[in-house]
Amino acid sequence: MNLDAKELARFHRTADINEIAMMFGRYVTLMDQMDAMSIYWELFATDNPDISIEYDTCGTYIGEEHVRAFMEDLAAKLDDWKTKRGWLDYHDAATPHVVFSADRNRAQAMWSLISPKAKPATPDPGFTAERKLTAFWQAGKMHWELIRTEKGWKILHFHLLTYFTAPYHAGWVKQTECYREAPFWSMKPDRRARFYVYHPDQVYVQDGIYNWGPYLPEDGSF
Repeated sequence: MNLDAKELARFHRTADINEIAMMFGRYVTLMDQMDAMSIYWELFATDNPDISIEYDTCGTYIGEEHVRAFMEDLAAKLDDWKTKRGWLDYHDAATPHVVFSADRNRAQAMWSLISPKAKPATPDPGFTAERKLTAFWQAGKMHWELIRTEKGWKILHFHLLTYFTAPYHAGWVKQTECYREAPFWSMKPDRRARFYVYHPDQVYVQDGIYNWGPYLPEDGSF
């Protein structure tokens, strides 16, 4: 069967989208296995000087040395079995969206996340010092910018953002934030942390300060 240029381009686009979607599936599998370093070596563009990671509210780390150091710190935290009693870190992703640059060598991908979790947290709105095992919902987005390499698509910029971590018994209006990822204390981030936390007093509009972004650009516009 012969394909014309339009059909061939559509085939390649579909193959690229599928590869990127499978990458996210691999990311989830490795997170379930608490294997952060395999995520780094398998999925990231490790030899690109522009590589970066912004993991929730930890700030942004840029460059191979800083990103690798961050992932090594994350790997050590995941490997600490003493903190994992009752631990649940389930990832549930939906509404995948992928766009490509004009030259087809860059892509951006976004997934919406809503996941049940169980970790040591502060389940009461008073934010007392006591942390205890807490069932909570986490909602946010996963945003990747990817680059095409000889080895396939690789993550150039990784951005995990969170709208709320709400205790199961309270909900996101009463308590929007009971848990934050532990900071990477041994290294200052290259860019300060950004916060996307939901608050019931705010008005959410597309172009205002409070919205449900970030939003992906149109195909070819980056």
